[in-house]
Amino acid sequence: MQFFNRTRELTALEDRWSAQGAQFALLYGRRRVGKTYLLQHFLTEKPHCYFLAAQTTLSDNLSQLAESVLASVPGSGYRPEDMTTLNAILRFIGSVAREQRFALVLDEFQYLLEQDPGIASQIQAWWDTDGIRSRVFLVLCGSHLGVMERLGGPQSPLFGRFTFRYKLPPMGYQDIVRFYDGSDYSVRDKLTAYGVLGGTPRYQALINPQRSLRDEICSHILNPLGLLHNEPEVLLLSSQVRDPAPYNGALRAIARGHTRFNEIALEVGASSSQLSFYLRGLAE
Repeated sequence: MQFFNRTRELTALEDRWSAQGAQFALLYGRRRVGKTYLLQHFLTEKPHCYFLAAQTTLSDNLSQLAESVLASVPGSGYRPEDMTTLNAILRFIGSVAREQRFALVLDEFQYLLEQDPGIASQIQAWWDTDGIRSRVFLVLCGSHLGVMERLGGPQSPLFGRFTFRYKLPPMGYQDIVRFYDGSDYSVRDKLTAYGVLGGTPRYQALINPQRSLRDEICSHILNPLGLLHNEPEVLLLSSQVRDPAPYNGALRAIARGHTRFNEIALEVGASSSQLSFYLRGLAE
């Protein structure tokens, strides 16, 4: 997939990279919005270790992280079994970043927190005593909006530590149309694609502009086997809402043409305050 725009974000990241001292970034945003792609593009040809956490045990994640770190710093003489704890891994990263800028990206960080909520405190202790004295470029990245936002909140051990904090938004229309450069799509087609798929680059990248937009929408969304057919349910589940039923009910009401607030409330069977809460969640 080609890389379009994000010039503001890239400029901000480059400014932090060029700055003096340690840098600690919090980057988050909804699924498929391009966080990983942005970071990987930014880190091209820079010394770094990118790690994508998985929904597995903490020990397995730490083992994989140790291997990724050592693969990024060949010839260190260390072995994965020398770094079985997060503190040991961070101390090693701090030593590497003592003389030169080195980036460590912990992507889908919420999975690590699920296994051990104390991880934030461990990072805070390392940052305050060792990390801040190095030239490390540490990035915590994730797609669970609530969890990631709370990391920067006053109740978090990491409060006040981040030197860069950013919620990556969807792309605007002027950026999305670049996905269709060189195609025969009309302005109407491009507006329709933006209306259906929004500013999420991963969705737009699925469209083959050599085929009609109608066929592509049918293939990816309306077809039960399409990649985006169940995406609304997946997004709701990944947001860990307590009860997805009213959210699905609101979506279904809107899809049936009930676009006025009172009409949606009647279809869902919700009060005005309840529906406002559901709609705010869906908009987010």
